[in-house]
Amino acid sequence: MRFLSFILVVYFLWIGSLVAQDSKNKDVVSSLITIQGEYYLERVPDFKIIFDNSIRSLGKYEINNDLMPVKKLTPEKILPELKANKIKHLFTFDINFVDDDEAIVTIEVFDSQTRQKTLHWSKEYDFDNINPFISYLQYEIPLNLKLQLKSLGRVISKETRLIFLDLGSLVGVQKGDIYRVFREGRALENDDGDLFGRIDDIVGIVEIKGVTNFYSSAEIIIGKISIQGGDFVEKIVGASRKKFVGKVDAIFEDKVSITLGKNVGVREGSYYAVFKDIKVISEDDAFRENIGSIKIDEVFEDHSRGLLSLSDYRNISKVLLSKGMVVEEIESPHKDTFTLGLTPLNISGGEGNSLTSLTYQVYSDSELGKVFRFRLGKTEDDGMAGIGIKSSIANSPNFFMGIDALFLDGVVINAFIGSAIPISLIEGIRIDLEVGYLGGSNTSDYNGLAVNLGLKVPFSL
Repeated sequence: MRFLSFILVVYFLWIGSLVAQDSKNKDVVSSLITIQGEYYLERVPDFKIIFDNSIRSLGKYEINNDLMPVKKLTPEKILPELKANKIKHLFTFDINFVDDDEAIVTIEVFDSQTRQKTLHWSKEYDFDNINPFISYLQYEIPLNLKLQLKSLGRVISKETRLIFLDLGSLVGVQKGDIYRVFREGRALENDDGDLFGRIDDIVGIVEIKGVTNFYSSAEIIIGKISIQGGDFVEKIVGASRKKFVGKVDAIFEDKVSITLGKNVGVREGSYYAVFKDIKVISEDDAFRENIGSIKIDEVFEDHSRGLLSLSDYRNISKVLLSKGMVVEEIESPHKDTFTLGLTPLNISGGEGNSLTSLTYQVYSDSELGKVFRFRLGKTEDDGMAGIGIKSSIANSPNFFMGIDALFLDGVVINAFIGSAIPISLIEGIRIDLEVGYLGGSNTSDYNGLAVNLGLKVPFSL
């Protein structure tokens, strides 16, 4: 590797009173920018802007714009001067251009009082063009600086309504804080494949409920289906839960628009309960009654649209629904199910056989009331495998009609209607009753009228 070593040190020292009201609790810091190698020395101002903006994005530090350039300084020589002037930290940003398409970026942070290094982060980059590389650093450097200094955390694990974060009271997390949850989204690339950055994909909003020194628990306000372990979490300064209360914005027949969108993590396929105020307690609180739910099928930047979900009271919900009603994300009321069933075959012919089957059913994410089925089973003499589809009758969650294609000594078509009868003593468990007509089997005992009686059990992956 051949290159001429050249070190350009630009040192900016800021000392002064902090006038702005929101900067009273911020520490004043200094930055040292080092460019190594013979390449791209003319881009020093660009790297300075990236680094300064990355420091500002932390929200904890104040940067004054008074410049005081000093050449050929090292952290060891600078730190005593910083301490004397009550500058708490020194941020160093070093870019070593090993070649014109390869660089090593190193960030370090020093405590001026103890002269100890409190952070070291380094990463190698390969690139084809300097301009996309500089643009990408504008995304990459703030993200990693926040992670290293715990302004940004990650989701450790997720339960039904809670997530656990790797941030705790030692970095200032408090009960009631609101955090946005996001992950690295779509890459911004040109036709040549140069990476300019990424678009953050917001997947939810959470509220801190419990705090320890090193981790916290948070209730999911938005994002029950979209938040995953490993996602990033970042505090929304000054936000309250009230800001993320959604409301019905518009209604057209059974279609509903709500005031929450992609910018807070709403996803297609999520469900939102609609609440009617029964008795107002205060401006921010009321006794509410759930009058129905909406399945979201279109998500825009600041609003979403969906359909009233399956319900025995769907028509009543349409009458009661009105603009301004509060909506809140809920779990899907339609879980995947396993059904263990027994089907006497050809009961009209008198010489039938019985089929014992296990059916796995999964609800469609895109079409309301559509369910896909996958079946395995056995008669006394033959095995069975099949697939099928069924749809809700009159938007009911309990009555369906559909068709199966079964491989049972030939290709058998099963056209059926059915109902799922709730068992009041056991939540979620239902008795599954289906009446169908089978035709196409090489064995005549399998053809004809059939009744399936089964037990349907919901589950979540």
